[in-house]
Amino acid sequence: MRLFVALVPPEEFRRDLERQGRGLRALCQRGRMVPWENIHLTLAFLGETDRRAKAERAMERAAGAPFSLHITRPGRFSGKKGDLWWMGVEECPPLLALRRRLVRSLGEEGMWLDDTKSFRPHLTLGRDLRPLPGADLTAWAAACTPGAWQTKELILMESRRDESGLRYIPLSRCSMEK
Repeated sequence: MRLFVALVPPEEFRRDLERQGRGLRALCQRGRMVPWENIHLTLAFLGETDRRAKAERAMERAAGAPFSLHITRPGRFSGKKGDLWWMGVEECPPLLALRRRLVRSLGEEGMWLDDTKSFRPHLTLGRDLRPLPGADLTAWAAACTPGAWQTKELILMESRRDESGLRYIPLSRCSMEK
């Protein structure tokens, strides 16, 4: 199984992000938008592993008090195929502390985690996007509405590709303390 640990915003929040992403897609000649069901914030990508129980134990140890996450304006990572567009997350000390606890707990379980990349918390809207010539992406970005949500749980997700595309399937949930 290809696994990762994530925070997932409430459904209506994700649906709103998907609507904003459709506005971006209209300005592009090609690309794939993330459906609302797949919008999440990855805390740790575990890759191909059969160590689900170890990941769940690490999540239990790492979970802490809930906190608010505030979404900022969109940004992008440029790639060879096209741009990956995302909504950024404001600097959030509780989020960074949660990530550190999770990485440490996964290590205690003997799970290798590629932590060499810097952690850039974001919610992906679309992949491999190529804007149309003259598309006003600045105006689109300015029209995007920031928002916030309260974290409630860590979710262990499986990334699965099937005939309908890429799907992220929740395998287990770990409640954050109240």
